[in-house]
Amino acid sequence: MGYQFKCRSCNKFIYTDNLSEENTLYNCENCEAGNWINSDFDGLIEIDKDEFENKTIDSNESLTEVNNTLTDKYVVLELYKGLAFLLMIAATGFFIYSLVQFFDLPKSARNILGNAMTTTTVSYFISMFSLYCLTMIINFLFDLDKKTDK
Repeated sequence: MGYQFKCRSCNKFIYTDNLSEENTLYNCENCEAGNWINSDFDGLIEIDKDEFENKTIDSNESLTEVNNTLTDKYVVLELYKGLAFLLMIAATGFFIYSLVQFFDLPKSARNILGNAMTTTTVSYFISMFSLYCLTMIINFLFDLDKKTDK
């Protein structure tokens, strides 16, 4: 007769055939977290291996704990990606507005503010590149997750 207990990190059940009297490290197959357990652990449930393998989702576990894909865990990244695109659009609008304002100035004022406009232009392109790269990284992670789920 074996034992099952919940992982302290992801709450999925871990099965073991035997327990030691001393603390032993059991790694979770789902999240690879280490769980130090001995035979005195309160969360142990005695169960047959066949019963463990055929067991359906326990009533204490929610569907989000069972479907631990990257897409499910980090859905907030989709929101962040949308905000990054909005920030890119807003920054482009402000940059174009500042260019129009800069070229509407008299020539003497443009000479004085030339360095500030150069700094603004460089900052704009660095920001756009950074935000674009972040959105591509997020897309890559989600595409990779979709390919590894199959």
